[in-house]
Amino acid sequence: LLPDRCQAVVVVPDLGRLGEHLAVLPKLKLATLLSSMAGYPDAEGFFADLARQAGYDPRSRASMAAVGLDPSRPLIGYISEEGVALLAIPESDSTKIDALLENNAVRRLGAKKRTEERAGSQSLTLFSTEGTAAAPAIAWSHGGGYVFLTQGAPGVQLLKAVLERKTEGSLSKDTRFAAARQRLGGQDLYAFSCVDALPLKKRIFIPYGTIVAASLSANGAKLSLELPLDDAWAGKLQSLATPAGTDLLGRVDPNAFLIGRLGGDPRLLEPLLDKLLPSAFKRAFHEGGIDPKAELLQNLQPGVALSLSLAPSARLSGVPELDVRRTNPFEFVTLSLVGRPLDPSKASQTLKKVAEIAPRFGARMEQSEISGTPVFTTRYHLGEGASLALKDDFAVVTGGVGQMQAQLERLSQPAVSSIADPEARRSLQEDAFALYLDATRLIGGVRQLPDSAYGIGGFAIRAAVSRWLDAVEEITALRASARLGADKTDHAELALTLTLAPPMAQKDARAP
Repeated sequence: LLPDRCQAVVVVPDLGRLGEHLAVLPKLKLATLLSSMAGYPDAEGFFADLARQAGYDPRSRASMAAVGLDPSRPLIGYISEEGVALLAIPESDSTKIDALLENNAVRRLGAKKRTEERAGSQSLTLFSTEGTAAAPAIAWSHGGGYVFLTQGAPGVQLLKAVLERKTEGSLSKDTRFAAARQRLGGQDLYAFSCVDALPLKKRIFIPYGTIVAASLSANGAKLSLELPLDDAWAGKLQSLATPAGTDLLGRVDPNAFLIGRLGGDPRLLEPLLDKLLPSAFKRAFHEGGIDPKAELLQNLQPGVALSLSLAPSARLSGVPELDVRRTNPFEFVTLSLVGRPLDPSKASQTLKKVAEIAPRFGARMEQSEISGTPVFTTRYHLGEGASLALKDDFAVVTGGVGQMQAQLERLSQPAVSSIADPEARRSLQEDAFALYLDATRLIGGVRQLPDSAYGIGGFAIRAAVSRWLDAVEEITALRASARLGADKTDHAELALTLTLAPPMAQKDARAP
């Protein structure tokens, strides 16, 4: 019944399965903490209150069936070309559904005026506010085992058009959408960008066939994106189809809480460089005759690995400013970055030129040697900054006192990897871009910080930090990745790994 010309369609393939997976949320200690801060005894109390307001528990198949819903079938959200929303809800008992919707219209929306309209042979039920000419607060109709729900006058017009239309031009005839439905039936939810006859109606242009999918389980949550590219963009991102630099992963700090790799052409970072490079650095590079794009990014081979580790000097006595002029980031984390220059001789000259212009951006670069390798170390009013070096065929950047020596020693030894998570290990090896956050390692590192890291009298800060660490410790890892497929589609994924605590530990997570 739904027209194929639209902005997007959202599908929940199995309403009951989604509800069962949502039952994971109140089991999280973080949910218990947040719920207690909102005045609920625990997370279950919060979700029970939501169920009372909705009139049924969305986590229970039996509760859905009791109000006339069919939890075994898909729920569909539809957004027309004009941006009007329509919801198709699977039903098993239209009488019970009518009672549920009428109760919500009167009790929650204050819409007590009921009217009936017709669209061909179909009847529409509308509820509006009494004594006004306002548009319907809610309207619905039944058809094909679904109740179609919408709001406002534009929604009623769309609903009538849907009920009166024939199968020609139906969304069900869209072959790409049909393929997505068959392939993504195991997801909890996915959104599909339709063929749009009015692309200017969209605030952001989203290509036809773009898919966002989400799933949730007791083991974690996953969000994925499929973005079809035209020939021009596929050409620009071609390097993301053949990842490079996987051997560099074993060269960075094996004890890091964050490890990442860009396997594509570093020139892809040029737009990011324009936005993130401070104006003082841009001015200094310009005055010193250095083109950072040509002499830095364009002189790197595809494949760069990096890691971040918690610095022993990390201080949690206050909130740091995210400005290197006011906060030295290497007091909190240490950095290791390893790549390979295309032209080592040119890279060496660039290092010397950067050292010469360092005073222009308020720093100085001292040259020294570590085991025969020339090293340039940045120093400014907040202490030691980044260090840069070229060793063999490697280009190295580190941050943190003593990190360059440790990094150069790693380059002289066999590669070592400490990533135990199999999905993270696969992604870092196979995807063009991959980032892995070992939350367990980060949380453990913060717990081991000495009392002095919290400042004088910092026992209250430490207690608050410990409470939040207890709440989030079930989040064991976070992974982000992207690659270009053979079908000229950019595939991206964000995954969260969970390890649920026993029920008693969840109750102990409540705020005092």
